[in-house]
Amino acid sequence: MPPSSNSLKYLLLGLSALATWIQAPPSQAQTNAQQTIASCSACHGEDGSPKDSRLPVIWGQNSTYLQKQLMAYRSGQRDNQIMGSMAESVPKDLIPSLAQELSNHSWPTKSHEDMEIAKEPVVNSRASGPKSLGLCLSCHRTDPSTTADGTPRLWGQNLEYLLDQMSAFTQDDRTTNESMSAIMKTISKNEQNEIARFFSSH
Repeated sequence: MPPSSNSLKYLLLGLSALATWIQAPPSQAQTNAQQTIASCSACHGEDGSPKDSRLPVIWGQNSTYLQKQLMAYRSGQRDNQIMGSMAESVPKDLIPSLAQELSNHSWPTKSHEDMEIAKEPVVNSRASGPKSLGLCLSCHRTDPSTTADGTPRLWGQNLEYLLDQMSAFTQDDRTTNESMSAIMKTISKNEQNEIARFFSSH
């Protein structure tokens, strides 16, 4: 499917910002990783909140996870034209610096309206949650700061993004984590929907 005009615009803006960073000497490039976040903000939001809920929050995300995903986009293991081009434009040895800078930002606070949208139509209480939630909480803990290195934060993540990724793991369209694919295949579509809403609304 050909990219949309908006997608091309975001890609060109991002590549332009990256070009400025890459041309700097290596030592300076690493210290200027913060400036490169402008290329990410074109899609992921200047305040860390993407305008499109199909895109993930990456501010404050686990740095090791971010680094792994950038490398996966770079290698083609994760298939996305825009992200693949962006990741390929960052020198491989500087990806850890970019991932760390993104992680150092504060996770954005969701609006009350977004929280309410994510909750519906979940009927489970916050205390109990969906019945399969325990499978998720073994890695994606209540306090995101205590999750294992490389495990992404799901609490407060965008609902549509969570639903898309759960489906991708189920259908083997995303192959970056075999355990996630195996787990998702044991959870019904309705249950996946409740789990995604639970995480997104907290």
